[in-house]
Amino acid sequence: LSFFRSIRWKKYGEYVKSCKIDHVVVGPTGIFLIETKNGSLQTMQTEKTTPHKQIQRAGYIFFIQMMDQFGKKYPLYQIIATFKQLPEIPYDYVTQLTIEELVDHILGRDGRLDPSD
Repeated sequence: LSFFRSIRWKKYGEYVKSCKIDHVVVGPTGIFLIETKNGSLQTMQTEKTTPHKQIQRAGYIFFIQMMDQFGKKYPLYQIIATFKQLPEIPYDYVTQLTIEELVDHILGRDGRLDPSD
């Protein structure tokens, strides 16, 4: 996703113009932005920007685009999906799961999207 011009991300005092999203899943319980990682905890913590911040940035940009396009808020979830269980890195509004936990997380949430939307 990208914008014609940069927008201010107040939380981090940065300007953002684009982001990469590994996977977007529109499920019965909401929209899920998923960043997949196959690395170790050490790799995840030493990258230039953590996957948690990457997916949070994607969520911010996706939310703004969604509001511009549809004028409505839909449940939006940001997930880090790893191939093996890793110690969780606490991060606001980001859920860290293994690939095996993903389906239950998407289908097991409360609430449903309205199919007429």
